[in-house]
Amino acid sequence: MGSEKLRPRFVAQGYRTAVEKARKEGSLIIGRDSIQTASGFHPGWVHFNSVRVEDYGPLELERRSASEQQARVQMHSIAEFMRREIPGFEHAYIARAGIELGVRESRHIRGKYTLTGEDAVSGRKFRDAVARGGFPIDIHGGKGEGSVQGTGGIWRELRDCYDIPYRSLVPETTEGLLLAGRCISGTHEASASFRTQGVVMGFSQAAGVAAALCVQQGKEPGELSAPDIQRKLTELGASPFRSQTEKEKAERQAARAVQKFAEDHPDCITPSAYLKPYIG
Repeated sequence: MGSEKLRPRFVAQGYRTAVEKARKEGSLIIGRDSIQTASGFHPGWVHFNSVRVEDYGPLELERRSASEQQARVQMHSIAEFMRREIPGFEHAYIARAGIELGVRESRHIRGKYTLTGEDAVSGRKFRDAVARGGFPIDIHGGKGEGSVQGTGGIWRELRDCYDIPYRSLVPETTEGLLLAGRCISGTHEASASFRTQGVVMGFSQAAGVAAALCVQQGKEPGELSAPDIQRKLTELGASPFRSQTEKEKAERQAARAVQKFAEDHPDCITPSAYLKPYIG
C-alpha cells in the first residue's frame, strides 16, 4: 500500500444536456435530470448514483415490486446511454448492482419530541442531545421552498449543526421501546437531513447506550436521565455536544485543505463561490 501510487478520486454530476436530449428522444429512461458518477476502490470501476424511483410505496407489495422493476429498467437504460453518448464508456458494462432499492424514508414512530425541518435548518440545540446532525435537507424530487434547479429536488443548507434530542428516540406512548435508524420521531423535512449514515450511527449508538442503562438501572426509556446517557456516550468516545474549540480547529483545517487544493489545481472546475469562504 505504501508504494502504490494514489489514484485520483472524483465525484461528478452532470451530463445534463445529453440527458435532456436523450429523454426527449425517448432513448433514455431515468428518474432525474442528471447522472452522478464516482470513482471506486477498484481500477476501472465507476460507481453510479443515478437511479431514482419516486412514489415507492414501501408498505404495498405490488407497488414495491413495480418500483424494483422500474429501477432495473433505469439502470440498463443509463448503461446503454453512457456507452452510446459519453466518451470513455464505449466498452463499459454493469459489473454489480444493489440487490434492492435504497429506501430513504417510510414510517416514523411518534416520540416525546418530533424533530422538525426548522430545527435542523436553524441549528437548534437541546439539553437532552445525544447526537448531532449537519447534512443539508435533501429531498429528491421535492418541490416548493428550497427547490434548486439542477438538483432535481429540494436542497436547504443549515445555519449550523443541530442536536438530536433523546426524546426523539423515546416513543410517546409505548413503554420498553427505543427508536433507532430512520424510524425516529421526525418530520419528512427533518428526516431528509438526519437520514444520512453518520448521523444515524450517532443516535443509534445513543439508543443502544440508553437500552443498556435501562437494564442496569431497572428503568423504562422515558425515565432515564439524559445526563447519564450523555456521560456514557462521552466515555465511549462519542460527542453529543459540539466543542467550540474543536469546531474552530476543524474549520482551520478545512480552510488549509481547500487553499492547498486551489493552489495545486488552478484550472479546477469547482465554482469559485464554493471556494471563496475558504480562500477569501
